[in-house]
Amino acid sequence: MSSTTQKKKASVIAKLMLQRNQAYSKLVEVTFPRAIRLSIHPHNNQGPKFGINLIHPSLLFSNVEERLEDERHFHIPTPWHNALLRTSDGAWTMLKAEEIRSLRPSDRNELRFQPSEPSRGLGGFFYFVAPNQ
Repeated sequence: MSSTTQKKKASVIAKLMLQRNQAYSKLVEVTFPRAIRLSIHPHNNQGPKFGINLIHPSLLFSNVEERLEDERHFHIPTPWHNALLRTSDGAWTMLKAEEIRSLRPSDRNELRFQPSEPSRGLGGFFYFVAPNQ
């Protein structure tokens, strides 16, 4: 399939997704007119929807790639779009997994992943260790 055809199909699919989302929003608004509606997406918070952050700003590390201020405000991070990283000083932060993997280890540390242990209620996370540990 040519890139032009792919772009056209993607455009059609995107429009359908937007229409379905608008229809669903309208249905919720009509069905529950007095409900407070929360969203993980950015909103002006003047109603009818209010954008919320599920991740405290202190967990967000924003200097991986000189991000633009506007980009940070547009993307409200969510747990299912990010991964945990325990830094070498023991602090916790959240980034996209591909951003974590792109961090260059130094001679003093290397990046590892601790798999989830659901039976113990523990989720997986990335962390740094000294080489040969």
